[in-house]
Amino acid sequence: MTISSPDAVGSPEWKQQIVDVAKTCDIPVSPDQADQFAVYANELLKWNRKINITAITDPTEIAIKHFVDSIIPGRLISVNDSVLDIGSGGGFPGIPIKILMPSLHMTLLDASRKRVNFQRQVIRLLNLKKIVAQEGRAEYLHNQPDYSGHFDVVISRAFASLPQFLEIALPFLKKSGKILAMKGHITTDECDQAIQAQAKNRQSIQKTLLYRIISYNLMTFDANRCVVVFEF
Repeated sequence: MTISSPDAVGSPEWKQQIVDVAKTCDIPVSPDQADQFAVYANELLKWNRKINITAITDPTEIAIKHFVDSIIPGRLISVNDSVLDIGSGGGFPGIPIKILMPSLHMTLLDASRKRVNFQRQVIRLLNLKKIVAQEGRAEYLHNQPDYSGHFDVVISRAFASLPQFLEIALPFLKKSGKILAMKGHITTDECDQAIQAQAKNRQSIQKTLLYRIISYNLMTFDANRCVVVFEF
């Protein structure tokens, strides 16, 4: 089912679409969480009329490509993890994951003040706890005590090329942590090359960085997606 009218965002049909498509990925979404997604989506459209937060404005695309796509990596995160979302933009995937997993310690990081202000407004509207929206560039926060080696999970959706994302993400990661790169189609050759680049740049790293690719399909759009999981 495709919902085309902008007024449909937040309707019972719109919320049910999120629940149904998430269920095909074995992710339960409660009615309360669907309500939170509706508040989020309406605020996104409201702000998007003034500032460029997202190019996706179709109700069904917002439901599936923003919210369902964002929560799928939640299966790879433990309930009390500290998570850093780099290049969060409109709050994706960090805020939807936080809605799904309220006990997480979530940090959103983006270089755009306007987008960070939007994230903070959504956090206030949804009364989310243990979540911070931080303005700044990841490259400049590597050595700060509250960031360096601080996170169980570092995640990003379409933030940068795979080698660039690994280079930026690694300093934030705990020794036992994992990096989640949300991508469209990707090959094992690309992943191997990204790891080889890190091996050259970080010769002091003793442990081998391993990866696995978890593929999935956003059925409404027949869109193939994947999460690349990097761990030591």
